[in-house]
Amino acid sequence: MLVFWMLSSKSKAYRELGKVAFPSALFEINEPVIFGFPVVMNPITLIPFIVVPQVLTITTYLLMAVHLIRPAVMMVPWTMPPIIGPLMATGWDWRAGVWSAIELVIAGVLYYPFFKVAEKQMVQQELKEG
Repeated sequence: MLVFWMLSSKSKAYRELGKVAFPSALFEINEPVIFGFPVVMNPITLIPFIVVPQVLTITTYLLMAVHLIRPAVMMVPWTMPPIIGPLMATGWDWRAGVWSAIELVIAGVLYYPFFKVAEKQMVQQELKEG
């Protein structure tokens, strides 16, 4: 979801990075974002980078524990796009696909305030540089 925020950013650098990172992000290849945004070595974006996967993993586990989503029955390639990957992993349980879409929204909401802080800093830096 961070790439989607980048595509509509006020910062020219973030918009360009979003355009470059979008195709690979569709297949869970996020190195351009991790090292270009940067997520690595940035305390602002490090917080959601650590917290969001924990929230989503725990919530998914709970949904599987109470049998609202079928547990994974196979391992899919790590480059499988969101929604399709969980569908395949759970033996095409449609609820896993819906949950995956909801996870994308949750991740976007959790990343948004941190992205806006980083974006504001980048816009100020771009204005200083001319």
